[in-house]
Amino acid sequence: MGNLLMKFLRDSTAVVLCGGRSARMGLPKPQLFLDRIVAQLGCFDRIALSVRSLDQAPGARLPLWEDCVKDCGPLGGLLTALRRAETPWVFAVPCDVPGITRAFIEELYGHLREDDPCLVPVVGETLQPLVGIYNVSCAPVLERVLADGLFRVRALLERLPTRYARFDESWSKVFFNVNTPEDYVRWLREGDEAGSIPGPKE
Repeated sequence: MGNLLMKFLRDSTAVVLCGGRSARMGLPKPQLFLDRIVAQLGCFDRIALSVRSLDQAPGARLPLWEDCVKDCGPLGGLLTALRRAETPWVFAVPCDVPGITRAFIEELYGHLREDDPCLVPVVGETLQPLVGIYNVSCAPVLERVLADGLFRVRALLERLPTRYARFDESWSKVFFNVNTPEDYVRWLREGDEAGSIPGPKE
């Protein structure tokens, strides 16, 4: 691992976005995936969980950061993270992407530059806007996006000089999104022996 990559990781806080209502799943998604995702975040010294409210209690023994702006989806959790992080950078990942791997995280950080306000992956032709690296200086722009009633991550990316890291299709299974019981069964069926969906083999 290069010195610059190590520096960026040390200067980052990983935040798992756990504030969704899991309506289509029928039970809280953090209950299913949080341990697996947190295990892949071992390259970070600081990890926190973004939650709608402190009584949500996902279960992991990590700091809980309650949404500072309510009912605006993952952008509310991201804004809270940008305000509360004591590091220059925040790595955001939703709790329903259990295929995320440390290998992918390190690959993404390998694209990061000091002057990037944010860096998000594009896998094949598909933008993956909920996984990204954000400088805390993005907070005022995000505040304006929410004040305008815009709750999609793409609305934030359009207002920033966002840089996109391109990955080939071999990484697409990292982003298998689990929203329903059927998705969960498929994820279990396609995962490896450890219950994950692997990216490219090293």
